[in-house]
Amino acid sequence: MGRAVNSFTSWVDGSNIIGGQNKLPETNMARAVLSRAFLDGMGYLNPQSSCGRGELSQLRESAHKFFNAKRDAFIRICDIAEADPDYVAKLYDDLTYHHNCGKLKKLNIKTIIEKLVERI
Repeated sequence: MGRAVNSFTSWVDGSNIIGGQNKLPETNMARAVLSRAFLDGMGYLNPQSSCGRGELSQLRESAHKFFNAKRDAFIRICDIAEADPDYVAKLYDDLTYHHNCGKLKKLNIKTIIEKLVERI
């Protein structure tokens, strides 16, 4: 007799389906970390957040340092997220360039970042 497939067995064997792909909870968490780092790098805060200019500048600088592909923490997060660190760093550089040039002013930066992270 075969085992019935239920939500527990599918969870344990790693078949969480998100966006049509199998993703482990650790992978989803690492992608959330990358997403938050992208948002911090762009200076995006939640509407409920309050942050002074100095704090916002510090968040942006921390995100910039995080995306340096030679840092161990960044490489580990990318590995868990199943993403190439060089590719993620290039995405960050490109996004930062376009954001700083004002090419993204009319777009929802959070939506753009969510779509980018889904595709890595």
